[in-house]
Amino acid sequence: MKAPPTHRSFLFSRRSFKRISHKHTPYTRGNVSSVESPMCGRANTTRILLRPSSLVQGRAETTSNLLLRSLLCAVVLLELFVPQSALSKLKWSEDEIVNENMTAAFLTPNNARSIDVDAAGTAHIVFSGNIDFYYNIYYRQRSRAGWGKLEQVNVSASTSTTPSLTIGPGGAVYVVWCDNATGNFDIYSSARLNGKWTTPENLTNDSTLSLCPSLSRSPDGRLHLIWENRLGESSRILYSSRSGSKWSSPICLSQNETDATAPSMDISSDGTIHCVWTEDTKGRKQIVYREFLRGSWKKPVRLNKPSCSSNRPCLTADRLGGIHVVWEDHRFASPAVCYREKKGEHWQQEALLTDGSSKAFRPVVTVGPRPTVYVAWYDSRWGATEAVYCSRAEGAWSQPFRLSYSPAPTYFASIAAGDDGCAHVVFQDRRRGNYDVYYRKGEPTGKTELDEKTESVR
Repeated sequence: MKAPPTHRSFLFSRRSFKRISHKHTPYTRGNVSSVESPMCGRANTTRILLRPSSLVQGRAETTSNLLLRSLLCAVVLLELFVPQSALSKLKWSEDEIVNENMTAAFLTPNNARSIDVDAAGTAHIVFSGNIDFYYNIYYRQRSRAGWGKLEQVNVSASTSTTPSLTIGPGGAVYVVWCDNATGNFDIYSSARLNGKWTTPENLTNDSTLSLCPSLSRSPDGRLHLIWENRLGESSRILYSSRSGSKWSSPICLSQNETDATAPSMDISSDGTIHCVWTEDTKGRKQIVYREFLRGSWKKPVRLNKPSCSSNRPCLTADRLGGIHVVWEDHRFASPAVCYREKKGEHWQQEALLTDGSSKAFRPVVTVGPRPTVYVAWYDSRWGATEAVYCSRAEGAWSQPFRLSYSPAPTYFASIAAGDDGCAHVVFQDRRRGNYDVYYRKGEPTGKTELDEKTESVR
């Protein structure tokens, strides 16, 4: 079965591990040490205040002094090599197929949401699927009680692909996607209201190509849409919003004379609109951020280092006003996952979540309670690509955790978090021959990484 067009490519290779060493002098007053994992960026700085003179003070060490010294060394090692937040562990469910016996099914690339979670903890999933011949958009939800029925959003004798969804009040679900029913790709939308899907509406309907839509909803109920619009050999980023039943005229957010692609968007609790995308300027790809604040669009800001090419960003906003962005970083021979956070008016230093020793593709970011940051991607460290995630709470990143174990390559991992601390993941692979969409749920166990390390020693 031929896949629908995505204008993106897949790459994978085998990973080799690297050893690192950390130098530390544990018995120096006020010594400050920090540990940087080769996979997870820099951990919290650990400050250790020890006084060697208080241990022996020029006398021969007694047995009790030796025991005390050993105990202090053990404390130092725990401080250095265990994440400072002792992140809560998640117990993951087995793989559950989402698309039932459909011929093939495909998720959306990392710029938009394939999955979202409502306040009741129900996961809502959209994807492009094929039953007979044409690809259409399908929806399914997974509540605590189990799976809902598979629902077809549109009926089109053409190709419908790359859907994006957002959740509204009262169980409403809003979806946008690309469809080439008119001969070129346009953006369509539909809403699930009271359990029924509205008639799809063509939002662009012109002679250009409209691709990669990303949909969000603001606290005042307005819908916000950002997408890639291709004109000839270059693309630009367009934005529109809907108040009531009418969509506004599109405005261009990207710079002139650039090739702008892969937009991602989210809305803060105060209504600020946050957007990122890739701009290709003179052969170098950059991550560009722009926000709509207090009635106007602010100047674009470049997020990645200018010395290295970067692309395929994803953005999310937390409830405390923080902005979280991830993207593919190409400073190494293989793409790595890079993360950056905005606190207040200031962007923090970027952090590499992988080290380039494997190929890491299309990262997705979301936030849960506290807030906990979750990042998912697909990674070649085991040979064929597999779905991976890691999380951060109170400043410390967990080790990457493997989510898929498929004999065939896995693509397009996407993650969402609920208010109950559960994480929900979807990804696609072809273990049955054609591509299928799989779902896993991670539930907090009450244990932490430190608990598991301690139990394994006992």
